[in-house]
Amino acid sequence: MMAGKISFIAMTIVVLAGVAAADVTVVESGDDGRVCPPGCVSWFDGCNNCFCNEDGSLGGCTRKFCPPGTEEPPKCRKWAEPERLCPVGCLQWFDGCNWCQCSEDGTLGACTLRLCPPGTEEPPKCLRWATTTTPSPSPPAEEDIE
Repeated sequence: MMAGKISFIAMTIVVLAGVAAADVTVVESGDDGRVCPPGCVSWFDGCNNCFCNEDGSLGGCTRKFCPPGTEEPPKCRKWAEPERLCPVGCLQWFDGCNWCQCSEDGTLGACTLRLCPPGTEEPPKCLRWATTTTPSPSPPAEEDIE
């Protein structure tokens, strides 16, 4: 009877040790230590939800066990809604789901309010940049040369 209890306790310790080891979240980061893209406040690493610090580092994550093969692509779950979300010089911003108007200083203006089902988001990007008043240097066309 005593051997059975010891065996049960030993097995329980092994199982708990395995769960504890699997409970650690490893997140890849860029050379600068950034994990979250700029403007992201809630990051999904493929299994667990995390909150992002202003510098792009992770502030903390859930520690859900994720069996191998169940991971999903990592993505930003929630973007910040600060006064300035657009890159400076961007006039039309796509946040991955909706289009927004921006001023040249990066202040966010009006946005579409599309419902975006999970998994349909695309990478955010600037759709239209401000043009400069100074034309870029280019060689004259042949017909302009006399």
